[in-house]
Amino acid sequence: MGTLADVIGGQCVSHGFCAAKFACVGCPGKVPEPTKRLQLEKHKVWALQQVTYAAEEGLLPEAERMRQLARDCETELQEIEAIETYQKDEKRAVHIHIEARE
Repeated sequence: MGTLADVIGGQCVSHGFCAAKFACVGCPGKVPEPTKRLQLEKHKVWALQQVTYAAEEGLLPEAERMRQLARDCETELQEIEAIETYQKDEKRAVHIHIEARE
């Protein structure tokens, strides 16, 4: 609990009281980490399994909550994609060639 604590899919950067009540996926106080992609992918699969179970049991609010969790996982996976793209772009060497006009 607290600043830089490891959580599912990243690190918590919130200090003090946890406003999200430890529902870290989808929390704006978490920084997604590309190295923890697998955690989010597994969490999304689990959430989708829970949607099916909750729907079969007639627990419609719970099913919707799990759908939202799966969407939050997908959003964080997209954020990880963006981070990885920026990291690749950062390593790219830039060569500028200016030709003289006549």
